[in-house]
Amino acid sequence: MTAFTFNNSSATFKALSLSLIMGQKYKVFSEKSLIHINDSLNPIIPCVELNEIKNFNSFATLTENGPIQLISDDPERAIKSLFGDFSFIEAAGGVVTSEEFVLLIKRFGIWDLPKGKIEVGENSDVAAVREVKEECGIQNELQINKELESTYHVYQIDKRSYLKKTYWFHMHTTQFEELIPQLEEDITECKWISNSQIHRYISNSYPLIQNVLADFNP
Repeated sequence: MTAFTFNNSSATFKALSLSLIMGQKYKVFSEKSLIHINDSLNPIIPCVELNEIKNFNSFATLTENGPIQLISDDPERAIKSLFGDFSFIEAAGGVVTSEEFVLLIKRFGIWDLPKGKIEVGENSDVAAVREVKEECGIQNELQINKELESTYHVYQIDKRSYLKKTYWFHMHTTQFEELIPQLEEDITECKWISNSQIHRYISNSYPLIQNVLADFNP
């Protein structure tokens, strides 16, 4: 994973997301679409220049009408240029399965995956289990099967931007139980969704969540 230097802070709301896919290729998710940052051109995706992405708002606006791409002979340097002034925080969450079902939460009216901020001195896997249990009211044991690819979100609060890395884990439980949404975290519903129906629930979710679940291979 590429090393970045950021300020330490925490934040919530309004997201863009960054995910390293391989080598010198990156993908950056906005709430509505996707930015590719590569060293080679995809002729069917509109191009932008690095100087067009001046701040969080321009970054989000450029993706409103669909995917775009930024081509650089040094994608790592381009990423550092874009996010060098962002404060950095870390979170952890899970893709939780039980038999042929996946656990989803509804936050701010959008189906999502359970996740939350890592506490000081806490390991990412411990934080992921704790957050899933807290957000969904789970009492039974959760078994971590494997770590998944991490993602990155950009948040903006009061005109200040934050980069949040989320560590994802595949978790499994053999017992269904009553789910209790953590209302103080703006979660209004927790639900086990069958694999055959999952696409119906995430069709209007964040592109990042769609990407995590599309890449998920238990």
